[in-house]
Amino acid sequence: MERISLTIVAALIFGTVGLANGQTVEMAAKCDAVYKTLSELVKRPDFNDVQQVKQSLGIDVLDTCDGPKGQITCFQCLDKGNVLRTLQLSKDKATGKFELLGYGCRCRDGK
Repeated sequence: MERISLTIVAALIFGTVGLANGQTVEMAAKCDAVYKTLSELVKRPDFNDVQQVKQSLGIDVLDTCDGPKGQITCFQCLDKGNVLRTLQLSKDKATGKFELLGYGCRCRDGK
């Protein structure tokens, strides 16, 4: 009986982890579209809040951290092979302007 209980618990745990990962992939936007939209947003003079990214793209912030010049914000997206990647924006603390830093996430890479 104990063995059956452990098997059921293990199945539930692994099934839930797989489901959560699948939902993350399903909710992520395509990297090409995200990159293009972020490139356009950072050029706009009225773009002054990271929450505007969520409104424009429907994606949430993955991670934020302090960078050398200001705050870095990372977003997840799917590349052409449906692999999760990250894109990062930097907000200059002196000017308040955003810059698209490209792929990667300095918050997670430790750079």
